[in-house]
Amino acid sequence: MVAFNRNPWPQSPESAHRTMKTPKPKQWTDREVQQLSKLARTGAGVSKIAAELGRHAGSVRRMARTIGVLLKK
Repeated sequence: MVAFNRNPWPQSPESAHRTMKTPKPKQWTDREVQQLSKLARTGAGVSKIAAELGRHAGSVRRMARTIGVLLKK
């Protein structure tokens, strides 16, 4: 019997059982939030804060908005 598959790429038996898991965002610690707030008060920009915390700039902006901190562009 011939199985017709709509997927143009062949699929190995091993990959048929694997599923891609979406990465979960890293949780912010209280210390990181305090450091974000402190750095923002000193006038540090988003990219400097992101580098200091080891976070993406978008993540820093999102957390700053969540806690009500204004960031320098």
